[in-house]
Amino acid sequence: MWEESRDYHKAIDRYLEITENMFSPENLEEIWNGCFNVAMSYAKDRVQDVVLVLGPRLLKINKFDSAAEIFEAVGYFEKAIDAYI
Repeated sequence: MWEESRDYHKAIDRYLEITENMFSPENLEEIWNGCFNVAMSYAKDRVQDVVLVLGPRLLKINKFDSAAEIFEAVGYFEKAIDAYI
C-alpha cells in the first residue's frame, strides 16, 4: 500500500518491522530483498541503514547469498566476503 502511494520511507519502515517469526525463510528473503530494492530505487538515503539491518537478518535465516549481495551492493565488501564464506 505504501509503495503504491509512493511513500517509500513508510514502506521501508513497514518492511523492517517484519521479523523471522512472521514468515518462512523463503518468504522473508523475498520480502527483505523487496525492501532493499525499494531503498535502492527510491530512498537512496536509507540504503546503508537498510543493509545494516537486513544483512544480519538474512544471515540469521541462512540466506547467505542474499546477505552477501546486498552488502556488496553498498560497498561492504568485508561483510560480503564473510557472508559468502
